[in-house]
Amino acid sequence: MRNGMRALVGVMMGTLVFTAAGCGGDTPESLAQEQTTAMKQFVDILKSVKDKDTATAAKAKLTSMADSLKSLKKRVDALTDEQKKEVHKKLEEQLQPIMGEFMGEMFRVASLGPEVQKELESVQTAFEGLQ
Repeated sequence: MRNGMRALVGVMMGTLVFTAAGCGGDTPESLAQEQTTAMKQFVDILKSVKDKDTATAAKAKLTSMADSLKSLKKRVDALTDEQKKEVHKKLEEQLQPIMGEFMGEMFRVASLGPEVQKELESVQTAFEGLQ
């Protein structure tokens, strides 16, 4: 995998742990579910990438997703340490089945060639600050 795609994997993995939050009053279960839903959406977007044109469309969706996750991160930063631990535990349980699919899609997209990789490199920047 090229360095940019490898870095995006790292950023997304960090995002999974630190942005699992939602609106006030949510339970650890609902917060983890919200993040799980975001991860499924991320995988679905990656599945749509077949060439440079579909990578361009995916880039817009992933950048928008990053903006939403930044908003979630601000809310998770306000949680207590105990709440964060509960969310993290639930998140690990819920994401385990999805992670293989996520990694497979990341490798598949990386194998589509330099044009596709170049098109998605800027997505990495959009996800910075979420770790």
